[in-house]
Amino acid sequence: SAKIEFSSVMVQVHYHLLHPKEGVVFVPAHSINQSLHSSRHVPAHAFTISHPQSSRCWFPCFDDFQTKFRFEAEITTHVQNVVVCVGELTSKVFKDAEKTLVTHSFKETKSVRADSVGFAVGPFAIIPDEKQNFTTFCLKESVEHIPNVVSLINPAIDFF
Repeated sequence: SAKIEFSSVMVQVHYHLLHPKEGVVFVPAHSINQSLHSSRHVPAHAFTISHPQSSRCWFPCFDDFQTKFRFEAEITTHVQNVVVCVGELTSKVFKDAEKTLVTHSFKETKSVRADSVGFAVGPFAIIPDEKQNFTTFCLKESVEHIPNVVSLINPAIDFF
């Protein structure tokens, strides 16, 4: 009997997202009034929302609970921003001579569902916590809230 071998096939889809309706949120810089006499500045940032079947709104995919895939992502932003993405950061390359734009490349080697893919981009503070063994990313203006938020993570992880 003849043995038939199949080779893998790679499909690359390059696209641009214009006016997303769901799945990815772009927050413009703005101020929030905290009281009559004070306000807090919120810098521009972007993030994805992972609820069932919202991934198809911001990247081409099979957005169901059975289909898993490996992916690569490239996100270009200003150098002062931090990029957080699922997968491993494989490279950072400047896109212009002035070194004001940088492209972050990520690769996920494990197969994941589309609703497990996500990213966030913004002027985040990076707060490593060796005792808890994780890193927190948040807007610099919200750093004082981190101890309260992080205190709930370990009991939740231990529960599962």
